[in-house]
Amino acid sequence: MIRLLTSMTDPEHDPASEIARLYAERWQGEVSNLQVKTQQITPGQVLRSHHPDQVHQEIWAHLAVNHCLSRLIALIADERREDPERVSFTKVLKEVRRSVIRQIAHALNRVLDIADDPNRYRNPERAPRTSARTVKRIRQRFGTRRTPPNTPVTVKAPPRTIRVLSLKIS
Repeated sequence: MIRLLTSMTDPEHDPASEIARLYAERWQGEVSNLQVKTQQITPGQVLRSHHPDQVHQEIWAHLAVNHCLSRLIALIADERREDPERVSFTKVLKEVRRSVIRQIAHALNRVLDIADDPNRYRNPERAPRTSARTVKRIRQRFGTRRTPPNTPVTVKAPPRTIRVLSLKIS
């Protein structure tokens, strides 16, 4: 039984069963907000961005991560044939974080392996030069204009005269 105090007094416009259903949906939304605010973002952590556009982007990033985690929870629940509410959001979040950290650690170990054996990734020696080093000249696609110094590039043309002739059509 659900007891709900409300200011909606018209039972025909707002039936109790509909209010109870909407109340349950509202709490699902509240739980989703709780997941983002208190579990996904570390308690006491504030958004790092200082510019409004960046804050907007950071919030969208958190919502995208929350959506991905919710999809993962749904996939896990489908695989187990159980209700998604039975899968712990906190445990999935922690496992995803550990997985990302393991991937970063693995990539870092690979980089360190490369650093330990630089000869393994070194390019082969070049063949000796066949000609002396010179500065390459830029080939110009079009020939350069050879004009004496202090000569304008463009010359004003004299104005043209247009004569209008009248035609007689007979």
